[in-house]
Amino acid sequence: MSKTTRRQKAFLIILGIFTSLIVVECSLRGAGLIYSFLQEKENKSSQLTDTDEIRILCIGDSMTALGCRNSYPAQLEDILNVKKSDKKYVVLNKGIVGKDSEGLTMILDNLLRKHDPHIVIAMVGINDRANHYHPMIVKIERFLNNFRTFNLATWLWHGIQVKVHRNNESRALNQRDFEIEGADLDNEQLVKGMFVNMQRQIDQMNSYLAGKNDQTKNQVKEEIAIIKRNQLELLIAVALYHRTRHDFPKAIGYLQSAIELDKDNYLAYVEMGRSLEEMGKYEQAITFLHRANKIGPVTYLTNFELAKCYEKMGNLEEAESYYSRVYEISRITKKENISGDMGNWFVRNKDYQRAEEALLKALKERPDDYHLYEQMAALYRMGGNEDEAGAVKYLERGYKLRQMAESFLPETVHNYNKIAEIVMGHDRQLIVMQYPLRRLKPLKDIFWNAEEILFVDNEASFFDTLKVGEFQEYFNDFFAGDFGHCTGKGNRLIAANALKAIEEALSRQ
Repeated sequence: MSKTTRRQKAFLIILGIFTSLIVVECSLRGAGLIYSFLQEKENKSSQLTDTDEIRILCIGDSMTALGCRNSYPAQLEDILNVKKSDKKYVVLNKGIVGKDSEGLTMILDNLLRKHDPHIVIAMVGINDRANHYHPMIVKIERFLNNFRTFNLATWLWHGIQVKVHRNNESRALNQRDFEIEGADLDNEQLVKGMFVNMQRQIDQMNSYLAGKNDQTKNQVKEEIAIIKRNQLELLIAVALYHRTRHDFPKAIGYLQSAIELDKDNYLAYVEMGRSLEEMGKYEQAITFLHRANKIGPVTYLTNFELAKCYEKMGNLEEAESYYSRVYEISRITKKENISGDMGNWFVRNKDYQRAEEALLKALKERPDDYHLYEQMAALYRMGGNEDEAGAVKYLERGYKLRQMAESFLPETVHNYNKIAEIVMGHDRQLIVMQYPLRRLKPLKDIFWNAEEILFVDNEASFFDTLKVGEFQEYFNDFFAGDFGHCTGKGNRLIAANALKAIEEALSRQ
């Protein structure tokens, strides 16, 4: 009997691995089908009755969070309760400013358990822009996401990374018996209890120091310092929560406590300045923002807030000075979309020539940034330049660049599918919304179970509206390049688009 060659052994090993993967893939798909069937059969009790309160949970970033009663969730609730008076509709706004898709996956399960919504609306991903990937990597990632075995391996690897990260943190982090992301930041008693509990830990550690050697004292002091930082983190997080909901007195109260705890805390002064600016107390805001610049790094954010304050006070010369600093900082740090903020400044002051000059300069620095081309086209159509042919030229170039760059980042693909998995695991209907003026099809394509999801298109309605309306009527800024944070009018349009999907979701239930 002839010996098996090395090549034959390698072939048998590869064949065995390939066969095993096929078996695992088929098993996972089969188990998924069985689970879905059993879940649908056993959850008939979750069906609605005529007397039920219908709860809709909205998750996302600042596009969801901001606006208070003019936010799209608040307006959606108003529309539903007027149009459909047979039931009471409660729309919960759980958007978080600056939150990326990964952060939302970490808190979603807690939100679902706490609020038990019938429908979940998600509009996420715009903050997933820290890293840039080659388009080929994105295509490979998208192809691999079609396989359950790849999703399982990704999930396991992600779990391992999280555990390794946690194990590498300081021993003192285990002292934290709270999780800010999952906490009910509107519950003052709970927040106070969390803060008092951390203070109790600090007091216990201080009493433990007596009679200990220097090495032990240093370790305990390090743990105390970390818990104190956690206290500050809690106070600032709660303040930010209240500021984005326009509850400024509460936000300022928590920030004052943070400053009392640490008089050199940069973030506390920045948030205090932002809260006062939004309240219209510009002189007070400027004082805190200057203090932030003095004790911390000179950042894009503080200078931008200072520019806004001076502009609103009518001190245009000082405002222009700070807008120029913002532009210079962004140029050095390569921060995206500053030209949109500068464009807003020049357009508001009807200085269209300088707006055009700033954008053309930015285009020389970043010739592949499709946001800049779209902003040039928008500027031409806003009254800065009546040359329609010029606007079309920039729009076409921007559209081509956008198509090349529109592929979603791998983490966005992974996290959006994770959101779908969590929501469907609770047997709830998921509605996924695209951002204004963005194409819906690329978003649909990232989901492997897209047929179970309802989608909301915010491209066509915004394009049609902007043909007759001004950009500033629907957007407050250009933070995303082709769109920005919505005004009340813009959010009303989003709410109206979401209504159609909600009606279909209710008919399914």
